[in-house]
Amino acid sequence: MTAQLKAVFKTFGAWTEAGMEIAESLKERVPLVPIPKSMIREASLLPSNLHPLSLEQGLRHSLPQINWQVLPVDPHRLAGYRSEKLKDLQRSADEIAVIDNRPNIEVVPSNGTHHEAMRKYEDYVKIDQPSNFDRHSKIKQLIDRSADVPLASLDITGCRDLIDYWRNRPARKDGKGYYSAKRSREQLAELGLFFKHTHASKDFGWRIPNDFQMLSRTIKKDEKKTLSFIEKQLFEADELKKIVRTGSTIERLITTWCLNCAHGAAEIGRVTWGDLYFNQDHPWRSQDLKIESGADWTGFLRHKTEVVGWWRLPMPTRLSLLDKPSVNQSPLPTCSIWLIMFA
Repeated sequence: MTAQLKAVFKTFGAWTEAGMEIAESLKERVPLVPIPKSMIREASLLPSNLHPLSLEQGLRHSLPQINWQVLPVDPHRLAGYRSEKLKDLQRSADEIAVIDNRPNIEVVPSNGTHHEAMRKYEDYVKIDQPSNFDRHSKIKQLIDRSADVPLASLDITGCRDLIDYWRNRPARKDGKGYYSAKRSREQLAELGLFFKHTHASKDFGWRIPNDFQMLSRTIKKDEKKTLSFIEKQLFEADELKKIVRTGSTIERLITTWCLNCAHGAAEIGRVTWGDLYFNQDHPWRSQDLKIESGADWTGFLRHKTEVVGWWRLPMPTRLSLLDKPSVNQSPLPTCSIWLIMFA
């Protein structure tokens, strides 16, 4: 106990009111020494935002040889203080995360020019693929159609300008229109390979800028022409008469068939022997289809739309089978069906 009293006197520097309260408790040999009431009164006068347990913790730290009694604290005040400290802790964690997640970018100054780097890439491709002359030509086009700017100026804006040049399909030097979408896409792909090669190379210290992958690479499409802009070549009535009178058998067949059935090359090309019904009733007349009896018919299913179409063949007609098909021969080429008109 003597050692404990000496420690109390040393801590307070004199026998203060608080020190005397502690000494009395020690003399009474209480198992748990209560926090001095004088110190509790003084603590109540301090700002409320201080730690509610600071008084108890301070005594335990200063006089660890004394077994202190737990200080009763308002639980609502303790919960509020805990909540505020958790918010402070979260703010500190967010600040640390910003520091830890900051990219560690090694800034290397770029040297050389765009064309110097492009020619270096050209040398690499010629060594790697010496017989791929198409790639050699593409690289030459990239050089000829770009300015020889400092390589350091190829930031995200500079890269976008180079990409947009080919996206918009530039005009051909021979004056014959513009680059095709396919060729522009190939040029753009070669430009992308150049960027990657220069990024990985140590010759110039150039790096692909951040957000490079966000740049659009969509190629400009051709303007679609509507049917009103398509020039139609129409036959005059006299020209059709001449074809029917003097044309070859196949010419008369196509002319008569297409005029009467409104068919084109796609319809004629898919007609099979099973699609032709000569000198008989329509196949659906037996299923109560209201249609005249007899005549010649053709009908088939359009594969894309799955629409069934029926057409009446021109009258009078006569079918001549120049190459009689076998049972399993289907479909037959159009030239095997000859329709001789106006018997």
